[in-house]
Amino acid sequence: MARKFTVRPAGEDPLALPRVELPSLRDLVMDDPHPPSRGQTCGWEGCEAIVGAPYAGQPALSRGYCPRCRHPFDFTPRLRPGDLLGDQYRVVGCVGYGGLGWVYLAEDTQLDDQPVAIKGLINNEDEAALRTAVEERRYLTMLDHPGIVRIINYVTQPDPRDDGALTGYIVMEFVGGMTLAQIKDHIADAVTPYDGPRLYEHILAYGCLVLRAVGYLHGEKLLYCDLKPSNVMHYEDRIKVIDLGAVWRLGQRDGGPPVITEAFAAPEVLARGASALTERHDLFGVGRTLEELSDQATRQAQRPPGLGAESYRRVLARATADDPERRFGSAAEMSEQLWGVLREIHSLRLGREQPEPSTLFAPTSALLDSSLGRIPGLERWLEGDPRPLLASGLPRPEQVPLGLPVPFPDPADPGAALLGVPTDSGPRRLIEQLHAFPRPSAEIRLRTCRACLELGERDAAARELAIAVQLTGSAAPYDWRLSWHRALLRLADGAVAAARREFDEVYSTLPGEYAPKLALGYCAEHLGDHALAQRFYEAVWQRNRSQGSAAFGLARLRLAAGDRGGAVDILG
Repeated sequence: MARKFTVRPAGEDPLALPRVELPSLRDLVMDDPHPPSRGQTCGWEGCEAIVGAPYAGQPALSRGYCPRCRHPFDFTPRLRPGDLLGDQYRVVGCVGYGGLGWVYLAEDTQLDDQPVAIKGLINNEDEAALRTAVEERRYLTMLDHPGIVRIINYVTQPDPRDDGALTGYIVMEFVGGMTLAQIKDHIADAVTPYDGPRLYEHILAYGCLVLRAVGYLHGEKLLYCDLKPSNVMHYEDRIKVIDLGAVWRLGQRDGGPPVITEAFAAPEVLARGASALTERHDLFGVGRTLEELSDQATRQAQRPPGLGAESYRRVLARATADDPERRFGSAAEMSEQLWGVLREIHSLRLGREQPEPSTLFAPTSALLDSSLGRIPGLERWLEGDPRPLLASGLPRPEQVPLGLPVPFPDPADPGAALLGVPTDSGPRRLIEQLHAFPRPSAEIRLRTCRACLELGERDAAARELAIAVQLTGSAAPYDWRLSWHRALLRLADGAVAAARREFDEVYSTLPGEYAPKLALGYCAEHLGDHALAQRFYEAVWQRNRSQGSAAFGLARLRLAAGDRGGAVDILG
């Protein structure tokens, strides 16, 4: 089916997708519809046996009986070309097979034969139960988002093969494109334009766009539940989530087991069912969907440059963590980190910056530099010091905390409003003012911790951090701000290797942010791993040329390698 589409290269914008074109919708209609080649789960009263699969060299059966529960199955299309549903929708033919049966292309005879998609909803001998099920799902017709297929109507039709029992159908806008499951095959075969280093940018763009749709559903108190490649359509240069059959109301506790696909379902949902459904289950599905796509990229030419591959790995690792508390907390939070990684890969590939202010870290005017190239004082000349004539510029560990970006306070913290007010108080006076704050506040304690580090009072800073950890409570193991401040304390102690471990935790939590990469670049440089330091510094500097600390770091590395001209080029 995918061969019928033409796929053209994307535009230059980082979020631009290749353009999928189809000459005619009728080209999608199957001449001889066949059932799914690998069979399907029976599903009758929870039966998990596979029915209709090829067996002992024999082809798949279109109809028969479940070998386990003996319930009949029938994969032949229930609708034929020319059938009229609801006195309005004329069937053109079958275009695909989904979890609830065949999907048909039809024409709306009351709206100038506009194309629509028809999909089986339910087949139930209890007509009252069918009508109830249809009415309960009508709220889905109210959904309105460009990334979600629009549901137009629900209709019922007597099935002549089943003594006239009613069958329910859902009528949706028709989206003519390829599913991400088909795109996955293009990636595996390295079909243009999925054959080069821009591939990961396209995959991340899919993630950002899908998360817009998922975030909209979450805002409507709905869970998608069954996010997977076959449920996302790439049409033209856009995407749509195309199957709302599994949508679940947030907090819903009845209605039977949720519709999920095991390979894309979060571990807690597999273990506990509907009671474990939250937004984080959907985000797990998004992560697994992107993972399915990138796992097909086995050619070196498809790999992202520089640090991009590692940042991508970490963003997926967080999205698909077994512990739901370690995953992203919302679609917006996950999208922000995907977007950061996308811009990083885009800038590394093109050598062209993609700056955008961070929403998590405030910029700092200080530089991670200790007078690079400074001519030494007279005593060095008189004493004949054997060290290099020009200073390397690498700052001492205890100097680094004051030169790193500063985390914005958590807006949900009681002290966030106070910390948002600019102040020119020195660190001593600021500590006095913050200690007067009347409410328990972890953010107040973290700010006091940094003020103590400014004064060189390391033990006082450690006490403030300990109080912040206590106030954070059960969320402390997952709070990246605590890891960040622990790293600052380790630097104040001169324990750079320990600081690197803490900064690495922040990088895993925020793979799209500048700040942890800048800090890790310094740690790697200080510990002598210049190749790794260069990867971190380049990821920051290429993305945003105003990040002076990364430029000075790259210059120091080039000087250390004997490349004075390269150092001058960077600083120029």
